[in-house]
Formats: sequence, structure tokens, C-alpha cells
Amino acid sequence: MLTAILVAALVSSGQGHCLDSYLAGGMHQQRPAREIRGGRVPSTAGDTVTRIDRVIAPPGDTIGFLYTTADGGRFFGTRTRAHEPAAGRPYVRRIFVRDGLATPAQVDNILANQDGNAIIYVPNEARLFPRLGLSTQACASSGTST
Repeated sequence: MLTAILVAALVSSGQGHCLDSYLAGGMHQQRPAREIRGGRVPSTAGDTVTRIDRVIAPPGDTIGFLYTTADGGRFFGTRTRAHEPAAGRPYVRRIFVRDGLATPAQVDNILANQDGNAIIYVPNEARLFPRLGLSTQACASSGTST
């Protein structure tokens, strides 16, 4: 079921250009094959992360990161377990289960077994985040770090 969406459960590398973000500017992140005309294609310059925004939940906690690629792809990535705010998990769960393709239990399992790191493609984040009470704040772009 989880293979129908892009859920890349990742092992923490400790690198990143924005707080404890997994991806850094200049790294590659592909969209799911169903979002790319013609199926899966090799990484290109368009897959390069060019911007990282903090995703902020009330009352101002950073619950994850919004990665933007050069071709306009948007991905939500969670924080590492060590930095996950207590109030953040319900928001993360809602982002991951938004289309009914994953259950809360599956999301919790991924996060528990991957040090909290997981990334999902969010093509509709401009509608989804405000509906959940989330906002974004610029954190890093290619060549910068915070």
C-alpha cells in the first residue's frame, strides 16, 4: 500500500542545510513514477533540491521540512526523532495519510524504525498545509545553510 505513494523511509545521515533536515541543497529527490510522464526517469538537474522551508505547526514548532526541487516538485520531510516536537506527530500523521494511502499505524511504524526520517511527495501543499494550520518559513536555498 505504501508503495503507491512516495514514502522514502530514510536513515538519518546528520547532514542538511536546515536544522536537522535529511536532504540538503544540491541533493536529488525524484517525484513518484506516476507523477513523471513516461514513468521513472534517471535523476536530472530538475530533481535537485533548490530550497528548504521549515514547516511550522502551532504554537511555532518546526515539525518538518518542505523541499522544493528545480522542476517545482515539493516534498515534505519529517524531523529526526531527537528533534521531533511533542505536538508534531499528529500533524505529520495527517500529512502522510491525507489520501488514504497509508494508515496512521503504518506511518508510526516508518517513523519509529527510521529515526523519524521519512519523505513524501506533496503536490498540493499550498492547499493542504493551511487547512491543517501549518505555515512555512524559508530556511535554506542552494549554497546557503542555517
